[in-house]
Amino acid sequence: MTWLRDGQPRGRPQFKIVDIYRFFVSVGYAVLSKRLLHFRKIVSLADKSRKSAPPAGSVSIESLAALVRIFDWLRPFAFKKTDECFLYCWALSRFLGKYGIYPSWVFAVLEQPFAAHCWLQHESYVLTDIPFNLRRMTPILVI
Repeated sequence: MTWLRDGQPRGRPQFKIVDIYRFFVSVGYAVLSKRLLHFRKIVSLADKSRKSAPPAGSVSIESLAALVRIFDWLRPFAFKKTDECFLYCWALSRFLGKYGIYPSWVFAVLEQPFAAHCWLQHESYVLTDIPFNLRRMTPILVI
């Protein structure tokens, strides 16, 4: 596994008004669905989105990194990242889906002490976490 943001520039990324719009629509949808729907329904919706998506063309890692960077830069305006891996992944997956990118959503557990966590991954690139943090996690579901 490799961290997608490794070596990426810091600071304000280049973005357009449509990126901001897509960000807030994605986060709003994720927040409302997290509050109103059961976990199983959200996972089902995410799975349907991936399965009904057109075949993925070759996604440029640079383009993907730029979109994740935009999302991460805007995220503090909507929610905190701390202890919100589920919301973070659900909102980011919705955001990327608006660009035709559907990363895998990995759910995992740690046995001792017990902990649950999730992250988004595209091929061997981790989008929402640092691979070092995931080394002891055991994946139990990949969408």
